[in-house]
Amino acid sequence: MNTLLKQMGKTERPAKRQAISLMKDSDVAKILKSMVEGQQPTGRDQNTRAMSRVCYSVLGKLQSFQDGGAEIGPKSICCAMWVNNKFGLPAVVPKLFSHAKTLNMDLGIQGWNILATAFGTMGEIDKMWNVINSMEKDGHPPNIYTFNNCMGACNRSGFSDQAFKLLEEMIKRKLQPDAHTWSRLILSASNVDQAHKIMDIMKRTSSPSFIHYNSVISVCLRDLDFGSAEECIYSMRAARDGDCLPNTTSYTSLMTIYSRLGKFKDMVRVYHTMRDQAISPNAATYIVFIGACNSAALKESGPDRDKYIDIANVAFKQAIAEGIDDHSVIITFGKFLHQIKNIDMLIETKEFLLDNEIDIPIQLDTQISEVKRHLRSLELEQDRMETISCRSA
Repeated sequence: MNTLLKQMGKTERPAKRQAISLMKDSDVAKILKSMVEGQQPTGRDQNTRAMSRVCYSVLGKLQSFQDGGAEIGPKSICCAMWVNNKFGLPAVVPKLFSHAKTLNMDLGIQGWNILATAFGTMGEIDKMWNVINSMEKDGHPPNIYTFNNCMGACNRSGFSDQAFKLLEEMIKRKLQPDAHTWSRLILSASNVDQAHKIMDIMKRTSSPSFIHYNSVISVCLRDLDFGSAEECIYSMRAARDGDCLPNTTSYTSLMTIYSRLGKFKDMVRVYHTMRDQAISPNAATYIVFIGACNSAALKESGPDRDKYIDIANVAFKQAIAEGIDDHSVIITFGKFLHQIKNIDMLIETKEFLLDNEIDIPIQLDTQISEVKRHLRSLELEQDRMETISCRSA
């Protein structure tokens, strides 16, 4: 496309140049979006490189389409901007936007919204506001998506105080907050009490849904306030409204609070309540649950320790039976067995996964090898001490 894209993605000469040269802007955008379908961005450090590769592959593909003579327009540029902002390279977004401007390309309201959100994601708040204030002059006045997305971006980048300023600007522009606006405002609350106050204000104009209650529970998680989180879930169940019932996220967040506080019995109780309510756990639920059982087993001894080992083992088998064979769940359970140095269960777990034709993460083999080495070193040390004892006798 230009030197910018050539620096960011490796170019590849298309095999069917003639076919590519006939592609329209919308076709290019669809292909770029299909490259990230099913992939979820994450804030975990170990996946940062993988997310960056997603961005680079999209930029490289965009370059190859440009080289092949395909039509590159607002849709494909906006798609590339969206991918980079969502998957961890927001700094690329202003460069793509500027490049489009040099080509006199109008990216429309979508392009401006992504640009403002990218600055919010990077914590460059002054630039975010400059974009919002410049949109109307460009013929694209900010809409509710502009403000909602910027609220979410500011919350993620640690500038949650901007949410209320964005709300004031919305009201000045006579834009009515929607369900997502209120959710982001709740998440920006400095404490649980403020989150409840925002919820009360919202109730004057609209009924809360599970999204809003889950937002309050997220604030409870941040403050480790299990009492308020329990009250939220009770209120959700008492409402008997399909849009308000607690879901997997609600219970997983409450389990996380109890886990971080070391209240493992309460954490197990919430897990069973979730099961009794016929709410299916997901990978995040099992990671929290197994991780908490790990911490509990390391603190306990005797029968109590064995109880948490058995509970974790049953939960792991349930996860696999339910088709949740995410590597992160397997690695979490392997880490549990690695820390308690249970080589028999580690080997049994590997055989169980093989029997179910599930890919074995390399970390599990590493965990098995390390425990074997540890146990062997203990045996050697014991032999050495016995030899010393015999010589002394």
